[in-house]
Amino acid sequence: FTKIIYNPDRYNPERPFKTWLYSIANNMCKNEYKKQEVRNTVNSEIQNNAMVLSEHTGGGVEIDNEAFGIMLRKHVDELDEHHKTTFILRFYQELPIKEIGKIMQCSEGTVKSRLFYTLKKLAVKMKAYRLHYTT
Repeated sequence: FTKIIYNPDRYNPERPFKTWLYSIANNMCKNEYKKQEVRNTVNSEIQNNAMVLSEHTGGGVEIDNEAFGIMLRKHVDELDEHHKTTFILRFYQELPIKEIGKIMQCSEGTVKSRLFYTLKKLAVKMKAYRLHYTT
């Protein structure tokens, strides 16, 4: 009824009021069912992922490694194109610096510089994943 009160101009007097009222109620029910379906799907996926992760974890290390990988990819994607490409070619494709220089049409020194600054930047962003050893 609040939808009717707040939107009286949407009513077409040439059509029956009862039909308009039922269509509003019907649309609201459909929207609620869609929301519930999305919630149930997301909750189901979260539970399934949690079960799969718990089956494969040995003290949480795999979860940490997966979280690290996700965050690393996120931060690599945020890099400018030159630094991102250099990082991917070196650490994901495992290409030598000389070959990266040829691919990117720059000197080996430039490749090394890009890698240095990329690693420095990523180290700051990924500091939560630094290991702390105690002896």
